[in-house]
Amino acid sequence: TGIATAYMDSIPVVILTGDISPSTMRDAALPSCVLLHKPTKLDELARVIRSLLPAPEASPPASAGTTAT
Repeated sequence: TGIATAYMDSIPVVILTGDISPSTMRDAALPSCVLLHKPTKLDELARVIRSLLPAPEASPPASAGTTAT
């Protein structure tokens, strides 16, 4: 559990469950956790996953007058 503890805040987690007990809600109340209840629409799950992923880096612009070989 040392590795899990070290990276707990930096690894996002999506918990998809049908359990609505207070203990599950309390366990999922971590900053890096998103709790979704079943049934969940695919659009909502995809939106949550996209929100947790880092933004893609922009590719550098092509230099003017340079051609690829």
